[in-house]
Amino acid sequence: MILDYLPSRDLQAGVGGELIQRLEVILPNLSPDDFDPTMIYQKDLLIKILNSFSPSQRLRDAEFRHTLLNSVPKDVLNEISQATGVGSVQDNFNVLVQKLVRKGWSDLDYCKSFIEATGLSKAFMPLKESPLQYEELCQRSLWPYKRLKDYQYDVYRKAHEKLNIPRSRFVIQMPTGSGKTRTAMEIIAEFLNNSPIDAVVIWLAHSEELCEQCIECFSDVWQHIGERDIKLFRCWGNTPGFPSQGEGTLFIVGGFQKLYNILTNNPENIMALNSRTRLLVVDEAHKVLAPTYQAITMSLIGDDTKVVGLTATPGRSAYNADENVQLSEFFFNDMVGLKPPTNETVFSYLRNKGVLSRVIRQPLQISTTHELNRRQIQYLEEKFDFPPGFLKNLAKDDIRNLEIIKCLQEECAAGSRILFFGCSVEHSKFICALLVFFYINAAHIDGSTPRGERLHVISAFKRGEIQVLCNYGVLSTGFDAPKTDVVFIARPTSSIVLYSQMVGRGLRGPAIGGTAHCKVIDVIDNITNLPEANRIYSYFDEYWSS
Repeated sequence: MILDYLPSRDLQAGVGGELIQRLEVILPNLSPDDFDPTMIYQKDLLIKILNSFSPSQRLRDAEFRHTLLNSVPKDVLNEISQATGVGSVQDNFNVLVQKLVRKGWSDLDYCKSFIEATGLSKAFMPLKESPLQYEELCQRSLWPYKRLKDYQYDVYRKAHEKLNIPRSRFVIQMPTGSGKTRTAMEIIAEFLNNSPIDAVVIWLAHSEELCEQCIECFSDVWQHIGERDIKLFRCWGNTPGFPSQGEGTLFIVGGFQKLYNILTNNPENIMALNSRTRLLVVDEAHKVLAPTYQAITMSLIGDDTKVVGLTATPGRSAYNADENVQLSEFFFNDMVGLKPPTNETVFSYLRNKGVLSRVIRQPLQISTTHELNRRQIQYLEEKFDFPPGFLKNLAKDDIRNLEIIKCLQEECAAGSRILFFGCSVEHSKFICALLVFFYINAAHIDGSTPRGERLHVISAFKRGEIQVLCNYGVLSTGFDAPKTDVVFIARPTSSIVLYSQMVGRGLRGPAIGGTAHCKVIDVIDNITNLPEANRIYSYFDEYWSS
């Protein structure tokens, strides 16, 4: 394999000196008694570590490709040239290296030939990025399908009663895993069926995953109960922009950041549809209180616009009651939620119906102590979450990481399929690399992972080809993998919304294709100066099975 030609110093540089030092500390505690820490510097182990960190992105780095090609003998370079059709064996060494480097790492045919010629694994292959479809026609109903479950229909009915009130605003609260998005889509579809032919409905969400989930769910529902053709527009990522004009009925799904950029640069485009916007739906309703999100929300509200917020939790923060009051007032202090027909709690009712899995919480207590300073406490109280710098320092605590890895190894040995939430991008990568080092099928994604690769990795996890999916900041919403056995939360948070979103990834019960039981492993850190440290966990007592 071509990596065998890289000198140890280049392999060490690729892995990173800081990471190697951390591995020197942690690997002896996870390996057999005769493990020698200096073994980390052996080439085969360095290559193994290097391969565990996003190999498909590694070769996108032109400097790394240059270093790699510069290390091989001329006859090997000639073989690569002949296999890929780049350059000629008559070219001198440096010229041939430059030609191969300039070829880049995006042409799939070239990359496939390069990988086959060099003995690299298929994990190094780049994934083709498919452009988002900006506009599509969603046709009217052609055949019937099964309708909402009884508890969902009750929410549906109450929501329509409120939508008959002019300029109404209200929140729909349903626990994660109970079909909140599906219920909302039936409400929207029926609303559109009874709206003027030029009606516009806008759905706002903060992540690409949530936006795409919305499009898929609405398309499925509309094809069964829609009474007219409507146009769907994707307004996030690299799509053209906001459809300020358009005949007929429009359903627009917009990302907050995309629309805020348009509002800043071309406000007339955002406001052009005000008079036609009959309904504005805000996914993750708590987002409307953030200044930028509130600006875009208010700019989309016209004289006859009704506003519906969706949430799994009744508030925004476990610590700031004023914020919760503001959220309630924005939605006119009106809420629609599940009402069990018996005296059971909502969670007991849904668990007994098999809609929610029976969740078992397993705290993983960490012995090391971390202290919040005054500025960090202020950040926590204002932002409802820990400062990124504090989380990064927490991620570098290798005594903590040692306990995390040991726990993950035990769960993997039991055959569990695990979704892991790290403290930072680097933390997620580090944990992933350690798992791969021990021959566990693991993968890492974060916000910088290209969309095509992200979708590929998520699909592999859903198929069971990946046992542990490590992430930071991307899989708390808009992600559905019902067969998840363990949700492993290795980052502290004081946000009731974020915590419920992470826990919710494992809540799907057997009645909707999930698991009967799911374990939530919480890493509990000893953080001094933390106000009301246990409130975030006691807030979710009902989530846990008794």
